[in-house]
Amino acid sequence: IAAVSHRLDARWRRAAWVAFGIVAVCRVLTATEAPLNLVAVLLVGTASGSLALVVLGAPIRPQLPDDAAALLVDRDIDPGAVHVRFVGRDERDTGLLVGWWRAARVKGFGDQRPARTPEREVENEALAMSLAAAAGARVPHLAGVAVTPDGDGVIAYERVDGPTLATDPDPDELGEVWRQVGALRRQRIAHGDLRLERVRRGPDGPVLTGFARARVHAANLPLGADVANLLVSSAAVVGVDRAAAAAVEGVGADAVAHALPLVQEVVLSPAVRRVAKEHPGLLAEVRRAGAECCGVEPVEPAPVRRISVKGVVALAGGLVLGAYVLSLLANWSDIWAALQDADPSVIPWLVIWVVLSYVGGSLSLMGSVTVDLPFLRTTEVMFGQSFLNRFTPANAGGMAMRVRYLQLNGVDLAVGSAAVGLTSVASGVMQAVFLVVFLVWGGRSDELGRFDLPDAGGLVIVVLAVAAVGGVLVLSSWGRRVVVPKVRGVLAKVRSSFGELLRRPDRLGLLFGGAAMAKAVTLFAFVVSVHAFDVDMGFAQAGALYMVANTIGSAVPTPGGVGGIEAALTAALVGAGVDPATAAAIVVLFRFATFWAPTLPGWFFLQHAQRTGVV
Repeated sequence: IAAVSHRLDARWRRAAWVAFGIVAVCRVLTATEAPLNLVAVLLVGTASGSLALVVLGAPIRPQLPDDAAALLVDRDIDPGAVHVRFVGRDERDTGLLVGWWRAARVKGFGDQRPARTPEREVENEALAMSLAAAAGARVPHLAGVAVTPDGDGVIAYERVDGPTLATDPDPDELGEVWRQVGALRRQRIAHGDLRLERVRRGPDGPVLTGFARARVHAANLPLGADVANLLVSSAAVVGVDRAAAAAVEGVGADAVAHALPLVQEVVLSPAVRRVAKEHPGLLAEVRRAGAECCGVEPVEPAPVRRISVKGVVALAGGLVLGAYVLSLLANWSDIWAALQDADPSVIPWLVIWVVLSYVGGSLSLMGSVTVDLPFLRTTEVMFGQSFLNRFTPANAGGMAMRVRYLQLNGVDLAVGSAAVGLTSVASGVMQAVFLVVFLVWGGRSDELGRFDLPDAGGLVIVVLAVAAVGGVLVLSSWGRRVVVPKVRGVLAKVRSSFGELLRRPDRLGLLFGGAAMAKAVTLFAFVVSVHAFDVDMGFAQAGALYMVANTIGSAVPTPGGVGGIEAALTAALVGAGVDPATAAAIVVLFRFATFWAPTLPGWFFLQHAQRTGVV
């Protein structure tokens, strides 16, 4: 640092010495502690401190500290005659968190980064207000901006004491508000929190206030979000038709049309979102009325959400899969050595069991409907849909293919969907039956060895936990609105289809018999894989281990439970006394034979089924 510092200016010289100091301190610390431990300690400490502030409350400070008031007095500004906004450390942190969370939730808001210091925040607000006034919008007169010795920001502007337009605006006032919004849009100024509560009646007309989250040179999405927020908040007061007409008159049909797909909860500000929840169906009505006023086709909400339930589920599944892959790589040499000791004579048996599992699936599908389905074509569809299931979670691709196949064979769409659902129900029922059978069999068999049944207390805790989660879902507003209707719809379809099948015992036999066959032959494949490595494990023990591990691992939200099933099977085998490398090798052989090997023939069957019009 000293050798090259003379070539750097003062700012970069200081930065270089600071970086050197940080590296030196980190090196001293990491000499005794692992870096990961230090990071974990810092994260835990930060989370604990934040939780303490949330629970106990932060220290209460005056709304306008004395030093900030003194700065205004020095500038000949009477703090009591103007509206003053103080931006301290806590306010800045809140703004940063809100901005980061919004950028993480909604696509397109990350290009406008929140101010990182209180000084920059008040300067940005003052700049936005000045540019808005220059563009022709009516905003409070800016009195001044100041920064305290502690780095806190202070902005003062004209006080507007009139009521907000959220009470009862007349059409002229609403039209004037929208014309001012049009002026902001022409200068690409995004207000950031535009709603009727931010508009006050001034002596000369409506005045736009609350530019704390404003952004200059804004992108299209924040500008459209302004229109969406004001449109929804005004529609709740004056009605959707009057609000849409005023918006089109003020900012133009194109601006409103582009903003309509943003009329959705994730884009709206928290205050406008609360208004929308108080008026059920308001958002859909706003989109409809806006489309009619703009002369366009009805629009659907734009896909702007970054974080969704599917995304979180996929992330969780990906983490489980990544952890399993890392564990394989860490011990791959030992696993490979164990694989080389496997008995190759089991391969034909594995092929037979895998093929029979798809035969069982086709029989179950044939028994789910009253229409006669050809056996060979149905088996071809089961192979083809297995290829789709390798790349879609929850077997979504395969289920869609089976529904399409049933449609082409004269089955109604609703009935076909219910029939595919019935096959899933039958598979779940047989999973539960096999699990109970092998647990009971294993519990009474000396073959089970170290595998013990869970005690009654543990089962009671699990049952109570499941019941508690179900109770929360049923009692919560979200559960009653989203979960309960879906469950009722599924149960209604299943009840209707099952009622028809009750009059056809042969179909019920195929439905549940095929599901049982598929479960049984897959279990046989696991037992064969275990014996391929000369592991001394009885059928009851292997069956119990497989059913428990498969039940747990299937909950991982990845296609086919990849990662979760492998990890659960490996852990179960190791817990039963199998060497870790051998256990991993058994799982690799089993999953390759039953999950990955059928992928290539599944692709060929899918292509043939599409060419011949089967699906």
